[in-house]
Amino acid sequence: MTVEAIAWSWIMAHREDVDRIVGRFARESGMDRDDLRSATVLRLVEKHGRFDPDLGTAQTWIYWTTREVATRARRRVIPIADLDLDELSVSARVDEQIDARRAARIILAEANDSQIGAVESVVEGWSADEVQDRLGCSLPTRNARVYRLRDRLRERIG
Repeated sequence: MTVEAIAWSWIMAHREDVDRIVGRFARESGMDRDDLRSATVLRLVEKHGRFDPDLGTAQTWIYWTTREVATRARRRVIPIADLDLDELSVSARVDEQIDARRAARIILAEANDSQIGAVESVVEGWSADEVQDRLGCSLPTRNARVYRLRDRLRERIG
């Protein structure tokens, strides 16, 4: 049996838990139940190799995976990797350059070392293994650091 076949059979064995947990998240967030369920099931298949029944129950694993998928879906942020850098124009106007430098100073003053490292990893496109090795945290943790910094800076920079 392949790894994916094992993952799919595990999901089929726990489909009632998946339906119940996804339904609760869909009701609470107002998200489309079918879309959330599809995304959650695909994420469970992708991450199935990380599930360890000695560390938690299947319901807990499904809950946290559904929460991750729902949180990502609610964040309407364009990933940095999707930006076409050739389409971004560099301004030659002095006032815009001054504003950019001011924003950079605020960012450096507000960010701690872990957040700066997290932003660098996004910009440089590190893989999950590189994030784990270099920053010592998982991708969701890295993303949370970036989002917390972004939310705090929105208030300061405008």
